[in-house]
Amino acid sequence: MRRFIALIIALTLAGPTASAFAQEAPQNDPHWLESPRHFSGGFDVGLIFPTDEDFQDIYGKKGDAIYTLRGGWRVFHELEINGSLSYAWFEGRGLSNDGKKTHEKFKMHMAPAELGLVYRFAFVPDQVIVPYIGAMGLYGYWFEEKLDSSSKNRGLNAGVGAQAGLMILLDNVDKKASGRLESQWGINNTYLCYNFRYHKLDDFKDTDEVVDLSAHMHTFGILFQF
Repeated sequence: MRRFIALIIALTLAGPTASAFAQEAPQNDPHWLESPRHFSGGFDVGLIFPTDEDFQDIYGKKGDAIYTLRGGWRVFHELEINGSLSYAWFEGRGLSNDGKKTHEKFKMHMAPAELGLVYRFAFVPDQVIVPYIGAMGLYGYWFEEKLDSSSKNRGLNAGVGAQAGLMILLDNVDKKASGRLESQWGINNTYLCYNFRYHKLDDFKDTDEVVDLSAHMHTFGILFQF
């Protein structure tokens, strides 16, 4: 009988303690909260490698820096309408009729804009590594200037492209910090990303009169889902 009474007293005292712990746990670790996810946004930095031989003759084959801002709208499961705007520039020297480099200096600015679909292969919550693929339509504004001269050319090319990459979840590095981003800013997930893109940006014309801006790119960046 004494043991039974002691058990009842212990359970009575443990009840409020367990209830209080249950109420305080989400505050101590707010990572438990998962708000609705509809959008994504981020930025990438990397290298762009032009593939057109005429372009390479003037600006070289080495990669130049490219900067990208991107955003997306989740439409179904992990399918997303995705858009981005990039900027890159190249410097090179002109060619003489016999193919030798001249002292003329040129600078090319380009800003390709993308709009397409991305699908991410995420099947479980907090999946650490998420591959993805995508395809897009393109418009690329370009502006070429001959330095030390008033000669300038500009245009707008249309094209198509494809992309693939890997996303690595950063939330588990610091769950409490991730929870604060979730509760205060609505950011569900933060990823470190590697992205490969190919642009065929030749205005759908295979002529020497078109400035072919086709290229492939390797970039790294941060992506937020919210």
